[in-house]
Amino acid sequence: MKKSSFFIVGVVIATLSFSSCCSINYPIISSAPDIGSKVGEASSYSIFGIGSGGPKATLKDAARNGGITKVNHVERTRKSIFMGSVIKYTTRVYGD
Repeated sequence: MKKSSFFIVGVVIATLSFSSCCSINYPIISSAPDIGSKVGEASSYSIFGIGSGGPKATLKDAARNGGITKVNHVERTRKSIFMGSVIKYTTRVYGD
């Protein structure tokens, strides 16, 4: 009886954690019909609502990482993992 209860609880937890991953993409700005030839990306993580203290997902960092001086299009992505306990924020910049 105990083994089957632990097995059922384990299956439920695994199902919830794998099914709770979601990703949301949304454009921020778009100033030109051509998005550009370069792409820059910057990411940061939040664990249990607390920032990681590492690199930030700023527009400036993403542009610098891609060597972009003229920004044409910006996208943000928010990816939630393991029932929202870990969240990855990504800023993607397109331009020249």
